Amino acid sequence: MLRVPASFNSKLVHRNEQGEIINIPESAEVKIIQNWNGVRPGIKPLLSDFYICLVDSKLKEIHRNRKSEKYSVRHENHKIQWIETLLQIPIADHRKYALWRIVAPYLINVRKLSNEDVLSIISVWLDKCNKLKPLVRVNDRIKPNLNAAAKGYLPISFSHLKTENKELSDLISCQMENGISIL
Repeated sequence: MLRVPASFNSKLVHRNEQGEIINIPESAEVKIIQNWNGVRPGIKPLLSDFYICLVDSKLKEIHRNRKSEKYSVRHENHKIQWIETLLQIPIADHRKYALWRIVAPYLINVRKLSNEDVLSIISVWLDKCNKLKPLVRVNDRIKPNLNAAAKGYLPISFSHLKTENKELSDLISCQMENGISIL
């Protein structure tokens, strides 16, 4: 750090509670310790550290870009087959769970659909499910689940679904094995 000669080091100046200067000790004055001898030091010793810092920041930028590209390729406008299968089959049980953990986060945060499209898809799916087994007030759960999913939550992975809700994962697996067509 370079200080101007005859100025004061503000860290050593005494101030009162209002911030006014009350005392400037002699040690606070910036003095010339050594005059410049006219010799410029070489910059080469500093360059290697500078280049390392530049390369490191470039590598971090490349890594961030690859990570975001990998995420966008994997998730944006991408259809996840097992969830698409779930949306094509009516289920009698686990609808509230599927809506909360799978369907709403998938349609909003993976497929990036508008709220109108999401409501339409969910309504059609729930209507198919209600034909199997009517469920009281399931439509009241749609908007709270959409609001929760809008916070950026992603749907549960199929491997986690197997441990969290084995019955639903088995049902989806069975339908996938039987060849439900995904459009």
